[in-house]
Amino acid sequence: MAGDQACQNFQKERYAMKKDTDFIALRQPGSVDDPPTDIARDGACRMLAAALRAEADAFVAQYSEEVLPDGRQLVVRRGYGPERSIQYVHVNFKTACPIVRAV
Repeated sequence: MAGDQACQNFQKERYAMKKDTDFIALRQPGSVDDPPTDIARDGACRMLAAALRAEADAFVAQYSEEVLPDGRQLVVRRGYGPERSIQYVHVNFKTACPIVRAV
């Protein structure tokens, strides 16, 4: 019978890579030990943090005329949230983001 016998001509199992292949570690973002690059990265982090603060301030200013019936502002700044990591292109930095709330 044809279906009850094992195939006798299987080729040996082969893989695309040899077992003795060497791996070369590539440079990772943030691993540059160049002082000008570090200065530029720090400046970029400060600029992005300032942009977050400016965006929150602009949002609060946009709604500064809106008030509740008791006279309080509808939208206010509530300080800063916990520090968190933000990644932008090749820059990974930590900042405390401003909190804006509608009362």
